[in-house]
Amino acid sequence: MSLASDLLDQSSTLATLDPMRPKQASLRRAISAAYYSVFHLLIDEGARRISTNVALQPYIARSFQHTAIKEAANKVMAQSQSSPPWPGPLFTVPVEAELISVCNAFVDLQSLRHKADYNTALSFKRAEVVAAVSRAQAAHQDWAVARASNNASVFLLLSAKLLPDR
Repeated sequence: MSLASDLLDQSSTLATLDPMRPKQASLRRAISAAYYSVFHLLIDEGARRISTNVALQPYIARSFQHTAIKEAANKVMAQSQSSPPWPGPLFTVPVEAELISVCNAFVDLQSLRHKADYNTALSFKRAEVVAAVSRAQAAHQDWAVARASNNASVFLLLSAKLLPDR
């Protein structure tokens, strides 16, 4: 199993621990694991596309940055606008709904992870954590559909900062 799959499984396990009174630590870690499952899904795929050298792939994966992936995801989601921003010409229109779903999930889960990891004033309910885990599971499924598309390649190249800003 891949790290992305293991993290997805871990997020589900943590979200359903302690059936009567879930611990906030478990719920917070479930959110974090759900986000990181999608992050690792994308960087592993990106590294494999950049190089077939298996020994290099972990180092390439390490070069991906959370902020850059979020920026790339926002660019993918903006392609539905009437005058899409750069790199609009590189995308095949319409952008696959599954890729847009992955990008939305990445951005939303990243925001939720920041709250879970850094805002101790918040308390999480199991239902919202289970929903976040479900969102990550859907992102994995949607990526399996979208990954072979030209748009997924453009997204990964943007995420790796291998395409110019303009």
